[in-house]
Amino acid sequence: MFQISTTMLKDDYTGIKVFRNTAQALKAENVTSFELLQDPGNVLRFDTLMSIKTAKEASDAFNVLNAYIKWRGDEYVDSLYKAFEVMNGITKAYIHAPDNQADAIRNKFSIQLGNIITLLNIDDIYEYVTKIKPVPIPPDLKTSFNQALETDGLGTRDQTYIVDDYEWLMALIVIFKAVYGPLSELIRGNPDHLKELREVQMLDLLKQQKLYIHPSFQKLKSYISAIVDRTFDKEDLDEVKILTARLPKDTIKELYLAKGIFGKIVTMDQMESTDKFHIVKYLFKDVNSKIKNVGPSSEMIRNKNKPSDASSDSEDKESVIESYRISTEVPPGMAEEFNWAVRDIDVMLRQLPKSVRDNMDMEDVKLGIELASRFEPGNITNIHIMIFGVLFKRLLDPRGIDYLRLDSIRRMIGLGFAVLKSYNCKPLAYILVSKRISPIGGNGNQDDVMEFGAKINGTKAKGYREDELEELYPFRLLKEKETEPGDLKVLDWIHALYLEIFKYNWQPPVELSVGIKDMLISTLRNCITDFLIENERRLNGRV
Repeated sequence: MFQISTTMLKDDYTGIKVFRNTAQALKAENVTSFELLQDPGNVLRFDTLMSIKTAKEASDAFNVLNAYIKWRGDEYVDSLYKAFEVMNGITKAYIHAPDNQADAIRNKFSIQLGNIITLLNIDDIYEYVTKIKPVPIPPDLKTSFNQALETDGLGTRDQTYIVDDYEWLMALIVIFKAVYGPLSELIRGNPDHLKELREVQMLDLLKQQKLYIHPSFQKLKSYISAIVDRTFDKEDLDEVKILTARLPKDTIKELYLAKGIFGKIVTMDQMESTDKFHIVKYLFKDVNSKIKNVGPSSEMIRNKNKPSDASSDSEDKESVIESYRISTEVPPGMAEEFNWAVRDIDVMLRQLPKSVRDNMDMEDVKLGIELASRFEPGNITNIHIMIFGVLFKRLLDPRGIDYLRLDSIRRMIGLGFAVLKSYNCKPLAYILVSKRISPIGGNGNQDDVMEFGAKINGTKAKGYREDELEELYPFRLLKEKETEPGDLKVLDWIHALYLEIFKYNWQPPVELSVGIKDMLISTLRNCITDFLIENERRLNGRV
C-alpha cells in the first residue's frame, strides 16, 4: 500500500509525507494507521509551503494519485517509493550543502525528478482517469472545437478546453501533485531563496523535463498565456499590478502558469463534482482578477505597445526595455535628455573616466557595436538593465534607462561589452551580447546551447572580497529584533543578477568563438563581485 498525504509542521508550514504501508511495518511499530508510522524505511517527509485551508482539502488532495499508484500494483509501489527515497536524500543534502557542492546536487535532483516522472507515466495515468476510474468532466465542455468561434472572433483554440484537453489536464495534474513535495522542499530548503519567485523557480525545474513539451503541458501554457493576452487587450490595461519586481508581460505569463500549477491545482479534489469546482474556469477567473487588481501606484507598470511597422520613425519614439516601465512619468524633454546623453559612442567614451577609457580596446568597442546592432526590443533583459545601471551611472541616472530608445540601448550594449572585457569580466561581457533563448527545444549544438536551470544555486555568496565590498557598498540589512547588522545589502543585488542569468539559456554570437560554459562559469557570482569592485575603483580613480 502506498499513500501521499499532508502533515502540518511548525509555523503553519505543510509537509508532504510519502508512506509505504505494510502489515509488517504496522505490526513492528504497534500502530493501526499508516499516518502513525515513523520508521524511516516506510515514511518520507518533504517540507513545503503548500496552502491547505481545510481538513477535507488535506484528505482529498491526493485521492486520484494514491488510487492510481495502488492500481499499478505492489511492484510499482516499491519502485516508486525507492525513487522518492532517493529524491528525499537529495533534497535533504541540498539544504545543508556548501556552495561548492550545491550545483552538483541540484543536477542530481533534476535527473531523479525525470526518473520519477517517467515512473509515473502520463499515458498510463490518462488511461486510469479516463477508463479505469474516470474523473468528472464538466458538462459544458465540447468534444471538439468549433472553428466558427475563431472565424467570428469569439474565441481561439488556445482559449478553449475541449473534453480531450481536460482529460489530459487531469492526468498532468496527477504528476504535478506527485512532484510538488520534492520541488517545493528544494526551493524553500535554502533560507536565502527568492520567496516571491519560488513557484517560478519550481517551474524552471519542470521545464528541463520531457514532460514540459508534452501537448497537455503546452496546452496549459497556451491557455494561461491566452488569458493574460485577452485581459490586457480587452480591458486596454495601461496600468496593472506587478506581482513581483519588474516583470515584463512574457514573464508575467510564466508567473501565472507557475502559480496555477503550484497553487490550487495541487490541492484540488479531482473527483469533486465539476458543478462545484471547474479547474479551467477557476484558472481563468484567478488570472483575470489578479491582472485587474490594481495596487498602489508605486507597484504599477505600463503595458507598452510594440512599435508599429507602419511608422518609419517608431523606433525613435518608443523606449524598448522589455514591454513595461515604472508608471512614473517624466517630461518629454527629460526623456530626450536621457537619450542625448548616450546619443553617440564618441560622446559616451568622452564621458567615461580616463581610468576606464584608457584601459579599453577599441577593437572590442567596434565588435560590441556590431553584435549589439542585431538586438531587437525582445532581446533586452533585466540583466542589461542591472548591469547598465552600475556601468554607466556616471553617464546616466539609472532610472532614465527605462526611457531610452533602441539605438541608445544598442550603444550601451556595445560599449558595455568592451568595458567588461577591459575589467577582465569576460563571462558578463559575453552575456551582455548574447541572446536569451528558451530552455527547451533550443536550436544549435550543445556547445552553444545548454539547459542549465538545474545549475542555479540559491545561496548568496558571502565572504568573497567582502571587506572590499563593504568599503564601497557599506549598507547592511537590519535584522528584526537583533542588535547586530545583517548581510551587506549589495549581496542581494549580486544574488539577484546571478539568479536572473541562470534562469535562461543563452546563445552567444559565433564571432566570439565561445560556448555557454565560458559564460556560466562556476564562479560567476565571484565574477559579479569582481565587476562591482573593479568598476567602482575605476569610476573613482582608484586604479
